Amino acid sequence: MKIIHIITGLGGGGAEKMLVRLVTSGHRDRFEHVVVSLTDEGVHGAALHAGGIRLITLGMNRSVTDIRRIFRLRGLLLQEQPDLIQTWLYHSDLLGFVVGKLAGIATIGWNIRCSDMELQHYGFLTRVSRRILALLSPLVSFAIVNSAAGRDFHVNLGFRCRRWEWISNGFDLTDLRPDPDARTAVRAELGVSADTHVIGMLARFNKQKDQPVWTSSGRMTPCARPSSRPASRIESTSSDFDLMCGEFSLPATSSRCPRLSARVFRMSSGKR
Repeated sequence: MKIIHIITGLGGGGAEKMLVRLVTSGHRDRFEHVVVSLTDEGVHGAALHAGGIRLITLGMNRSVTDIRRIFRLRGLLLQEQPDLIQTWLYHSDLLGFVVGKLAGIATIGWNIRCSDMELQHYGFLTRVSRRILALLSPLVSFAIVNSAAGRDFHVNLGFRCRRWEWISNGFDLTDLRPDPDARTAVRAELGVSADTHVIGMLARFNKQKDQPVWTSSGRMTPCARPSSRPASRIESTSSDFDLMCGEFSLPATSSRCPRLSARVFRMSSGKR
């Protein structure tokens, strides 16, 4: 069974990582996966190549619709004749569905990986895409969601998909496991003592992640009280707790609790 996965790009987001995990894990005797990135290889292209997955990039510009690239996608689908098209995220859901139907592909599924997105923080195209998807939803073969909240939210928006499939995010627990040596090395790199309790958040900096609320969580702890320090930077004020944010920079703020604070560091896109 040949499955073509269409995704906007292969940047450092969670959906992109889940796609890589899905297509590189087993069942090669039953499924042939082909990944089509509408833009470029991003940070995950190398992992797909290493896993033996065919990756095709179309080089689309995120801010400009290129009709030539759309016709190229249609030609690719006509040539490949997949048994199923699986699209990922709003923009690819819309473009993949329309072009897939023009190419005569019968089975097309969406992958919706969000719930209540505050669309005022996103562009016009994202807002319009979601409205059009709701109108087209009765025609799609199925929609995959990674949470019941995401399904319920879209149903309330008017999505009327004939079939919903809830598939939770998957993680390899042989890879994500305690590693005492890595713990020591990373704490030394970040200047964190061995007895400090670290509460971490690793995510791309995006309005949907709401890191400012997370870093201000010290205000809600029992020891919360106004800080006398100026709100000029995020800093560590105690060895008792450390709130740490990875892979992004945050706006200037301050800790409101002398025992609970936040420090920011940037992680590389590679594996630590």
